[in-house]
Amino acid sequence: MDSPRYDVLISPISRQPLLVLLPILEYKPDATYLIPTPDARSETESVRRIVRQIGGRVVVREAVGYAQATEMLARCRAICGLPQLAGRRVAINISGALPLIAMGAQWAARELGLPMLYVHVDEGEIIHIAPDGAELARAPISAQLSVEHYVDAHDVTLMSGLPPADPYVQAARALGQAGTASAGLLSTIRASLQQHGQQHGMFAPMGRSAVEFALINTLLEQQLIESLPDDGIYTVSITHPHVDTFFMGGWLRIYVADACVRSGHFDEVRCNVRLKRNQAGRTVINELDVIAISRGRLAAIACTIGSQAAGTILREAPDRDRQAVFELDGLLHADLMGLAPRKVLVTNQPRLNSNLANRAYFGQTCCISGARLPDVARIVYAHLRTPQLGLE
Repeated sequence: MDSPRYDVLISPISRQPLLVLLPILEYKPDATYLIPTPDARSETESVRRIVRQIGGRVVVREAVGYAQATEMLARCRAICGLPQLAGRRVAINISGALPLIAMGAQWAARELGLPMLYVHVDEGEIIHIAPDGAELARAPISAQLSVEHYVDAHDVTLMSGLPPADPYVQAARALGQAGTASAGLLSTIRASLQQHGQQHGMFAPMGRSAVEFALINTLLEQQLIESLPDDGIYTVSITHPHVDTFFMGGWLRIYVADACVRSGHFDEVRCNVRLKRNQAGRTVINELDVIAISRGRLAAIACTIGSQAAGTILREAPDRDRQAVFELDGLLHADLMGLAPRKVLVTNQPRLNSNLANRAYFGQTCCISGARLPDVARIVYAHLRTPQLGLE
């Protein structure tokens, strides 16, 4: 269906500000009337701040009690009775309401003959509902919510995090598309860097497969490595800044972020993100490798590389186990900050050990490893659209 044009939205708001914000961004009403619950002060202020930034108008009405359906009905009556709303097209957004508050909003819609909206984030849709409760139609969410607005709506500050733009992106693409076939070469380079340092990082690839030859040629073209006079001996380039960071795992962050951008599935992608929130009187900082947003749903992505020894998988590398646990904990902290992201752990290794896999499973974290790397963007997007318990 064509997107309707609402002049005014009435939106009860509790602890899920995005469900209130998305229809405002989608339909750009002249005014939005927010009816908060007592504990939604910060969420209400966040929505008001964001809407003002985009040139919209928000009016905050008196709060309603948690279980006061009749109060909600009275608030809607009072708003619709305002002289300035006579003849205006008004709709009630019931998405962000607690159950009994939503019931009061439905009573108001039936009594006043107003259409309703419900945001179905899992499906990326807004459902249009008649005053009698019958479903009229569904429309895809087309409004592009930025990462900054998403975190701001949850009272979190985006301290840093840029769109993926890196001089090494071509090399990162080649390594990621090779999947597990790049693990041996990367492990050899990392071992050389750890043993000799960047200025003396000489190495001789072991496998010499067709894939490895192609990867070496790409790294030479990008001037990340240099060929020495001795046949088959290479050294890590010292002319590029942060090349050691690239080989020690930065390539995977670059690859994942770039794949998400090129897929066209996401409204915005950022990498090397730092977030800040004030909780219980103290400042909490969290760092994430990559975050991507699509139709109102945020993916928090952690990237972890394999062990230093070529061909070794994570179950044989306790140091890398600890790194993977650290990355999983970073995703959990994003949950604790109230962002409610879909969590993804990406590794270039064939598989995780059973303990890590179980930890990820119970944390509702999607794991992408080894051969699935070339398909990382599609898997992340599918994870965003998959319903999960406890998130709605």
